[in-house]
Amino acid sequence: MPATDSDAATAGRPTSSSNRPFNHQPVTPPRMSRSQASAEAPSGGELDLSEISTEVFQKGVDLGFRPDDDDQWAEFGWIAVELARVTVPEPWSVYSDDQGRVFYYDHNTGQSQWHNPLLSTFRTLFRRCHEEPHLHDFTRELYNKLRP
Repeated sequence: MPATDSDAATAGRPTSSSNRPFNHQPVTPPRMSRSQASAEAPSGGELDLSEISTEVFQKGVDLGFRPDDDDQWAEFGWIAVELARVTVPEPWSVYSDDQGRVFYYDHNTGQSQWHNPLLSTFRTLFRRCHEEPHLHDFTRELYNKLRP
C-alpha cells in the first residue's frame, strides 16, 4: 500500500520520496482497445447503458456524472469511455498496491496519486460540453480526430 503523507491537504494520497514507488511492480490495468471503446461509445450514437463496463462507470462518476442520470450518460458517456482507455502520459506510470488498488506515479517528482493525472483535463472537457451544448458535437468530433 502506498505510504501516506500526514499533512491534512494530502491525507489519503499515496506519496513517495524515492525514485521507485514502494517496491511495487508496474501494472497494465485492463484497457479498452479502440474497437472496444468504439463499441461502448459509437462516434455518432448514444452510449448503450446496458453494456457499460464497471471501469467506464467509475470513470464517469470520477468525472462528476450523476449515477442515475441516463440522459447524461447517453450524451456524455463517450468522455468516460475515453478516460478509461487513455494511456497516461510520460513521466507517469500505473502501479498497483498490495490490495490491487491502482495508483499513478510521477517519475519526475517521485509523487503518486490515486486518480489518473488526466482526470482534471477530462473533467474540463465534460464541463465544457455540458455548459455549451452547441459545441458538444463539434468537440466530440474533434476529439475523435485527435486521439491516438
